[in-house]
Amino acid sequence: MANWKIQDIAPPKKLKGKEGGTVLSKEPEKGGLKNRRGLPRWFIGGILPLFVLAVISIGVVHFFFAKAEVLVWPATRTIKLLEPIVAEVERSQANLQERIIPARTLTTEKTATRLFDASSRTIKEDRATGTIRVFNGYTTSPQTLIAQTRFVSEEGKLFRTPVKITIPGATQQGGKLVPGFFDVQVVAAEPGEDYNIGPSNFSLPGLSGFESYTAIYGESSEPMTGGSEREVPVVSEEDIAKAKESLIKELTASAAQELLAQAPEQMATSKELVSIRVTEADSLVDAGAEVAKFNVRISLIATAFLLAQADLNTLRDGFLREELQEGERIAAEKTQTSFQEIAVNQDNNTVAFELGIETVAYQYVDPTELKIKLRGKSKKEAVGILASYDSLEKTDLSLWPFWFSFVPEDVDRIRVRTVVD
Repeated sequence: MANWKIQDIAPPKKLKGKEGGTVLSKEPEKGGLKNRRGLPRWFIGGILPLFVLAVISIGVVHFFFAKAEVLVWPATRTIKLLEPIVAEVERSQANLQERIIPARTLTTEKTATRLFDASSRTIKEDRATGTIRVFNGYTTSPQTLIAQTRFVSEEGKLFRTPVKITIPGATQQGGKLVPGFFDVQVVAAEPGEDYNIGPSNFSLPGLSGFESYTAIYGESSEPMTGGSEREVPVVSEEDIAKAKESLIKELTASAAQELLAQAPEQMATSKELVSIRVTEADSLVDAGAEVAKFNVRISLIATAFLLAQADLNTLRDGFLREELQEGERIAAEKTQTSFQEIAVNQDNNTVAFELGIETVAYQYVDPTELKIKLRGKSKKEAVGILASYDSLEKTDLSLWPFWFSFVPEDVDRIRVRTVVD
């Protein structure tokens, strides 16, 4: 079946010619439609509005959002001061001319006992001891032996009597001479385990060459004991001194931390302003004690001196003003204070110290004045203005948006920041 397509055919428009005749109009060429000025309609309807919008946007950004940031690094110098100050507990008001300020105190007590190791060693020597029964079969008369009389065992070990002894004389029993005897304590001549001998017979070398040598003799029924030579711990004077020092240091730190935590916010203090008075420092053993560990007991009173921060700030600012040169200002964030050379007099409730002050002074540049000089200037002109300041060691100028080459006219859109290194 055939496909039919119906199309309307519009008659050509009639136009009057110059001579009054009628002519047929021609169809316009594609893409050639122009306005009366000859611009294509696609340009007028698409590109031109975007261009106008971009120009307006740039103008809006420049007028409402353009900004400049100026960083300046002024010339600086370090100031270090050490000023003598006296703080008195009884004083109610500061005398800044005489450098005397009031002080308050906080007090706490600390007591502790700690166990410490003995670090020293010594050789412990012990001599063997025992009992010898000394017989007198020589005579019926008593025989006296002086102190330190020697007795030699069968092994050749020498022992001595520490005291003088008297041996009873022999007696006649059933026609026989029965020796008298006496039990005596003896001590080895030398220390060591070699003298821990078993039961033995003993001769008296002092009687050698005499008839009594074989008639006066000794016998032991029990072994000699106690002889030794070993290393043992011992507490020295240095051990005790170090232990006391260590415990005092521990309690001082604990007391200072406690007092500093109690100080009111408006008061200044430091661990250097804490005074310590030791009331007890004892070792529970004496030097020379043969023990591995020993106890030390410490008691102390800690007193913290508190100074009004306002008084210190006033003194500090006054000292610094005297040091400033023309055009200089103090970098507050670089200012530090400390307490040095502290001397506490607890009897008078005073503390003398050196107030240490360290800060940085810099050449001041008025931001408002600088903004006025820079506004509306080209970037090149602005850089030249900044370079003309002898008091500035370095500068940096940033414009936003980045393609702008002029500093905004509005000073509120200019930010000046001083950097003190």
